[in-house]
Formats: sequence, structure tokens, C-alpha cells
Amino acid sequence: MAIADRFAKLLSQIEPTKPELEKLATHRISVASAIGRVFKTNRVEAIGSQSRGTAIRNSSDLDLLVVLSTKERTWGDREKPSSTVMSRVSSELRESFGSTDIARDGQAVVVGFGDGRRPVDVVPAFYTGPGHDNYPIFEIPDGQGGWMPTSPQAHNKYLREADARAGGKLKSVAKLLKFWRNCWSPELTLTSFHVELVLANSGICLGAKSHATCLTEAFLLLSQRECRAL
Repeated sequence: MAIADRFAKLLSQIEPTKPELEKLATHRISVASAIGRVFKTNRVEAIGSQSRGTAIRNSSDLDLLVVLSTKERTWGDREKPSSTVMSRVSSELRESFGSTDIARDGQAVVVGFGDGRRPVDVVPAFYTGPGHDNYPIFEIPDGQGGWMPTSPQAHNKYLREADARAGGKLKSVAKLLKFWRNCWSPELTLTSFHVELVLANSGICLGAKSHATCLTEAFLLLSQRECRAL
């Protein structure tokens, strides 16, 4: 079998399965329902690799952006710290899913449903207004009790356009890199978002290149960068 065919076979084998996606959709509905019983929410939407089309089988978490009403952000005339909001979200999820592992992990409340699927990361957020090209800006926990701005929709647009210029190879190479990461024990600390942004910024996947060439160049670049932040 040719090398190109082997890569194509591997990519097909690491695609999320239909039952996996259906289970994640069920978890999304369950979390949204639990949060909605206590909080005033504007919407709950998938972010992260599931929304960007770079999730891989039995490996990628479901990240949910839970956009709360601005009324949930204040107590009297004071703004609530993100740690307070996260504690309330965590308590409500623990109340709704009594036999489920609930934990806090920096910017998210992690819900481990215990059904063999990856956990659901619940990220509370508040809409703060439009940003560049009218993409929405949200503030999410910064992991230290404060809030930080982000725009998953703008990130998705940037990566989607970079993937289109690469003829769809950017997403494929990102999936292959994440599969490689997972083959290590312990698993390497290399986030999906970092991988995708490095590929997009570098232009490694542009042009008439094979997956093997793109991966080789990606490994060299990651090594040269020594995993420094973007």
C-alpha cells in the first residue's frame, strides 16, 4: 500500500463515529437543560475541535460555551468573579448529575459522564459586544478568578479560511498530529487549538504537498518553536 493510501486509511479510522457524535449531542442537551433550570442563558453552543471539524475518535472533548445573561454577572452593583460563577455552575451540574464526576479545570467545569466517552467541558461566558467584522466577543474565566475576552467564531473563521487555502489539508494534518500526540504515554501536552494555529500561521499545508511532507515540516517547526506560545 502506498504511503498516501496509508494516510488516507488512518484518517478514516480516526474520524469520530456516528454513535460517538450522537452521544455528545445528547450530553449537550442534558447540560443545557441542567444549566437552564437555574441560570438565565442566551445560548449553549459547541466550540473547540468539535466545532472546527478537527475532532478525532474517542479523543476529543466536547467544549460547550454557555452564554449566560448579563444579569447573572452582577451581585448588586458589583461584578462577580469568574470563580463564583464557576462554583455555581459546578454546583448545579453536580445537583443534576449526582452520580457523575464534576471537576473544575482552569476555565471550564468538566463533566465526566462515565459512559466511555470523552468529558464535556462547560465554559461559562458573557457576551460583551461585536468585534472585528462583527464577530461576537465573549468573556470567559481566565483561570485566576478574572475574565478574559475570546471569540471562538472569529477563530473558527480564521482556521476555516486557512484550511480552504490548503485544500483541506490543514484539518487533516491537525488530526494526524493529535493522533500522534495520543500515541505517547503519558500523552503529550499539545493542545488542538495550538496545533491548528501553528499550521495556519506557518502556511505549512499550502501548495501541492503530501500529508507526509506536511507532517515532516510540522514536526520540524514544533521542535524549533520549543512549544512557545503564539
